[in-house]
Amino acid sequence: MNTTDTANSAADLQQGGERSSKEVVPKVYLVSFILVTLCFPLWGFANDITNPLVKAFSKVLQMSTTQST
Repeated sequence: MNTTDTANSAADLQQGGERSSKEVVPKVYLVSFILVTLCFPLWGFANDITNPLVKAFSKVLQMSTTQST
């Protein structure tokens, strides 16, 4: 972005005009983007909950530490 673009953007905003909206993600890739974006936090949640679940199940099933790993 050069100074001319910055000046034009500032002038547009000062005049009460809206900027031309450019899509962050094109509509062609929107579904793929949403799926990938949702997979990341779901993977993080699953990764974070694994150790407490192993510990709880090893207690319930009366497993030793060696058996639960």
